[in-house]
Amino acid sequence: SKNLIFQLIELHKQLNQQVKKWGGEDIGSQILINNLIYTQHQELVSRFTETLINKNLKRMHVRKAQELIRNLCSKIHTLSQIAEMLQLNPSYLSRCFKECTGVTVQNYIQQCKIEVAIQMIHQGNKNVKTIAYEVGFTDINYFCRVFKKITGKTTKVIRLNS
Repeated sequence: SKNLIFQLIELHKQLNQQVKKWGGEDIGSQILINNLIYTQHQELVSRFTETLINKNLKRMHVRKAQELIRNLCSKIHTLSQIAEMLQLNPSYLSRCFKECTGVTVQNYIQQCKIEVAIQMIHQGNKNVKTIAYEVGFTDINYFCRVFKKITGKTTKVIRLNS
């Protein structure tokens, strides 16, 4: 959006310089240049508005995806599932998500699952294998690797610090 504003300012400067160069004495030239300025201005304003609308739409889609993931993290495993629920193209959702959050959808899903797992570990009444399955992991070894990658600690260290 800043880029479009700078384009508009630069275009305005260039057209004003052109008016000065031509002398601006001929009323027809002045009208033509004013029409050019107006047309270019309208086009840039239109692009600026479209950019803002697209950014807001992307943010809305990402917020809805995040909400779905948080609410259904043990049941959601893939980008395709989320995209289908939101009736969006998976590639589009993936690009928007990464652009708005800085992380991939898959990483966000894993982070949510691990956050829930940490809460369950702190409760202390379930073993790690049960927790892994309840948050949506089918492979305990993979769960432990993801847990360590995200938290920097093992499940055992988290449980001991509870």
